Amino acid sequence: MKDTIIVILGIVIVGSLAYGGWLIKREINYSLDYKDKVIETIKEQNKPLVARILILENKIKELEKR
Repeated sequence: MKDTIIVILGIVIVGSLAYGGWLIKREINYSLDYKDKVIETIKEQNKPLVARILILENKIKELEKR
């Protein structure tokens, strides 16, 4: 019984360390390289939407003047 608890506890500890290492690696990878690429991609995707919003805002201002 005692051996089983030790084995289970060991598996939990090793699993936790592996998962924690994976999270740290993932965070470092994101912050050093991937983050800039994500932000750049989002900005590129948003350019047409922002342009369309500006056009619509100008049309609304024109209509409000009438």
